[in-house]
Amino acid sequence: MTAVIFETQGPIAHIRLNRPDALNAFTREMFDELAAARDRLAADPLLKVGIISGAGTRAFSAGIDLKSYSADLEAGGDRKTPHPLQIEMARGPEFSPKPLIAAIRGYCIGEGMHLALGCDFRVCASDAVFSLPEVALGMAQTWLSWQCVRVMGLTAATELCLLAEKKDAAWAREHRLVTEMTLPGHEMAAAERIAQRLCSMSWPAVLASRHTLYRAWDMDYAQMWEYSRPLREAVLDRGDDRARSRAFAGES
Repeated sequence: MTAVIFETQGPIAHIRLNRPDALNAFTREMFDELAAARDRLAADPLLKVGIISGAGTRAFSAGIDLKSYSADLEAGGDRKTPHPLQIEMARGPEFSPKPLIAAIRGYCIGEGMHLALGCDFRVCASDAVFSLPEVALGMAQTWLSWQCVRVMGLTAATELCLLAEKKDAAWAREHRLVTEMTLPGHEMAAAERIAQRLCSMSWPAVLASRHTLYRAWDMDYAQMWEYSRPLREAVLDRGDDRARSRAFAGES
């Protein structure tokens, strides 16, 4: 059974973690297949947006598969060296050149959180449970701390990372971890609505704006102006703005 399923629906790619009996916990195989799915989305010019979900109703992902992790160590693996995809996910949404939306139901723990934080949008069902248990397990929070601070701010990130408690969907919505909360079973429809909205936009404008959003953390205003000006000019040179502006104003 493949650990990650890749399906397409028009310009939207559906990427589904597919180990429901193990709560979609990550093995090295799943990391490999998820990296391949991300690269497939990036390479296909007909695809614009990816929606990532977990098979079944119990979990988006419950984190690392500890049995598989232990077997890797016994076989001589290095517990200090993460999978290359983990390093890339630590960069946040920049790890994918196209927008990603996480549709979360059930447990979203550890590496599941890592993946969700690597998406541009996160929607969750009201039965979602979020947790970063690493500190309680004797492991340091490193890149996940950085991601949490960028998404939620220092106060909420400190509570989530250091206390290692389970947080419900309402807490996640209140502290900006997720964009939207839905009834169980409706999270995919919410993710698809966001994806369709993105696909309806001027695509060069979406990609250029996305670039500037994620570089804004690292630049002052003058640097951002210099960085974003050629992006803005390239989008305007396409002329899409004129037709869309007329349509927005109600002109024929």
